[in-house]
Amino acid sequence: MRHRLIAAGASLGLALMSTQLVASTADAAQPVARAAAPIIKAKVTDKAIKLSTSSIRAGLVTFKAVDKKTKGSAVLQVFHLHPGYTLQDLSADFGPAFSGDTAAIARLDDNVDWLAGAEARANKPGWFQEKLTKGSYVFIDQNQQAPIFSVLTVKGKVVPRQRVATQGTISTFSYGFRTDGTIRANGWVMTRNRADQPHFIVLQHVKAGTTRHQVVKFFKTGGQGRPTWALRGSTSLGVISPNRRAAWHLDLPSGRYALFCFWPDRFSGMPHVAMGMIDMVNLH
Repeated sequence: MRHRLIAAGASLGLALMSTQLVASTADAAQPVARAAAPIIKAKVTDKAIKLSTSSIRAGLVTFKAVDKKTKGSAVLQVFHLHPGYTLQDLSADFGPAFSGDTAAIARLDDNVDWLAGAEARANKPGWFQEKLTKGSYVFIDQNQQAPIFSVLTVKGKVVPRQRVATQGTISTFSYGFRTDGTIRANGWVMTRNRADQPHFIVLQHVKAGTTRHQVVKFFKTGGQGRPTWALRGSTSLGVISPNRRAAWHLDLPSGRYALFCFWPDRFSGMPHVAMGMIDMVNLH
């Protein structure tokens, strides 16, 4: 629970000093076997992120994150660096950003296109779908201390491809969420970032009847230990930049969930959750 209730993304910049590309056969397993978008499998081990291909044509792509680590879950994140901003720059900015350095936060916001991600556990892959344009994209494991990452090259013009069918939407705004429609505990949901800063989403299972006030109070008092309202069951989307959208697949127990964002605010330096970016949603 403690891992779910801290800024998991803070470890992103610790593992960006070497590259390893491994090609294998593309995976076409459920739940998206009929989707027109191609599937790229990202197998995360203790020492590598192995992509099923190192290049692909631009357009919608469905990603399957597979956890093959000996300890802990895999939290896959995809991003694209702007020209002139390097992996070393990103690595240098992460620690200060998550310590409240607003200049470092602004550089992360302005120089990186954050393209979501998925959490995977043993025998429980994570799925998400994003549109990629021509360029190079970096894959890392947020929950990894070893310096590993992988790169995908996207070529050509965008090819029209069919999106996965989603039910319900989770939108992120400046310091808030909005949920629309019926969101399935086991199904695809669409997320849109309508804010002017990056956000990421943590979904934490809570006891029936848990209120937003209870969750806000927990974080205002320091967020230490295991809250009485928490239950087993959580997942996260990954960081997503403003004006982007991503579909992701939930595989959770039905019930009530708290929504959090821990990305640091570029104006105050505080994590968004500490500024009240907390909401509640029922998954059916």
